[in-house]
Amino acid sequence: MVQIFVKLSPARRVLDAAFRTFGCSACIAASSVATELLVGRDAPPTADELDLALDGLPEDKRYCADLVAEAARRALSP
Repeated sequence: MVQIFVKLSPARRVLDAAFRTFGCSACIAASSVATELLVGRDAPPTADELDLALDGLPEDKRYCADLVAEAARRALSP
């Protein structure tokens, strides 16, 4: 389970981001990186951006980047 929480400016830019993740270390790492990448943006990071920021996840953990990217997308959707 991945939850991303964001504080938005009136212009819908992310001022602060936090996460709560119950899962493997790869999901926790991807969640942490996502919160860093979100600040100052108005769009969520993609799974590829998360994977790149983590210097590449093992193939069997790639789903973690996808899961976190989807959680970030949902956090920013109206």
